[in-house]
Amino acid sequence: MIEQGLGTFIVIVLVLIAIFVFSLFIPFYGFMRKRFKGLLLGCFLQPLIFAIITAIVLISTYYYYEHSMMKHCENTMVVLKQKADDTPDANISKWYLKPDGECFYEFGKEDKDKPGVLSIRDYDDVALYDVVPMDSFRVCVDDVITVEFDIKNRKVKAMNYDKPMEVVNIDWAKVEAYFNDKATE
Repeated sequence: MIEQGLGTFIVIVLVLIAIFVFSLFIPFYGFMRKRFKGLLLGCFLQPLIFAIITAIVLISTYYYYEHSMMKHCENTMVVLKQKADDTPDANISKWYLKPDGECFYEFGKEDKDKPGVLSIRDYDDVALYDVVPMDSFRVCVDDVITVEFDIKNRKVKAMNYDKPMEVVNIDWAKVEAYFNDKATE
């Protein structure tokens, strides 16, 4: 599995600590300029400015992650889907195999308002895996999923251990380009 979140989380925490430390200088600057009136005004402005900058950082980080998740879902050659059980409100696992050797995985329940879109509760429900070519017509994802391609007949067979998986979408141009690139290597 490819590491994808801990480093970003640590950077965000360190940036917020640095912003807090720098915001502590606001009352001192007010004291140097206007003495006790400036100190009083700085003590009122410091938490307000810190809260505004923190909100900007956290909201922009959230939208960055949303954008990166959408980017992973758009650039796929094969989309695989598997339900946990046969109930109508079952958990669904989706794998997005990309031609660059990555597989984006998401887990959750299907959104009632948008069919086909999973509602992700937290970032533990998404992961990145490596796509490993096995031979000229098969790939493997995390030693669990095997996908066999029949390029001549335009058929795909996907197995999660021994359980068949549903193939949602296939971009045959990307599949052919992927195997042509692997054949020349």
